[in-house]
Amino acid sequence: MQGIDHGYIQRHEIELPAELRVARIDRGAFEHLALRHARTSHCIPWRTTKTGLLLLLPGDVDEPAWESLVRLARVQLSHTYHMRDLMFRSSGLDTKTHLEVLEFLYKRADSNISCVNMFEFVCPMKWEALTATHDPTRRHCNQCQRDVHLVANEKEFENRAQTGDCVAYSPPESYLEDPTQHVYLGRPPLPEERHLSSRPNTASYGAISFEEFLASEATRVTEDAE
Repeated sequence: MQGIDHGYIQRHEIELPAELRVARIDRGAFEHLALRHARTSHCIPWRTTKTGLLLLLPGDVDEPAWESLVRLARVQLSHTYHMRDLMFRSSGLDTKTHLEVLEFLYKRADSNISCVNMFEFVCPMKWEALTATHDPTRRHCNQCQRDVHLVANEKEFENRAQTGDCVAYSPPESYLEDPTQHVYLGRPPLPEERHLSSRPNTASYGAISFEEFLASEATRVTEDAE
């Protein structure tokens, strides 16, 4: 690694999504830093660049602590021979929340969920329009009066499906290749429904079929482009 940008003064230079848990993620970035190392250096591998890697550190650390974490990350990444430049920026989060987001994003990076195969139907509501709760991975839908749980991987998805919960999931790569990265909301089929050929009645959930949802989204993207 030839270049190291510590970035303490420039730590807030980049603009990040308000909710990192549901932001578009770069799986390639996560492959460069093992989770066990990320936990100790507090680094969220955010984006790969042409020459290196952009990492996020907690927003509440002072400069000496920042420099210490940078040195540790540099050692951890020293065996990634093709990585030349490292840039460090702030996540804007306190350390506790930052580490919670780190764990969640790593689970998402390892996820095998396919929205096309896993959702029975999708709710037309948007995650950001739901009412926030004390739990950052749970929001409330005032339209159908149900809680919606943000899941990171197939195991969490299956666990929620077992109890009939509504879920939200943001895949690592958007199905529609939309750079804003959709967050899909809906109810997975209950275990006893998965063998049925017909879909359950979606009207009682205020939802639409996944095919209808994708068709409407494709139309919206086309209209926005025009």
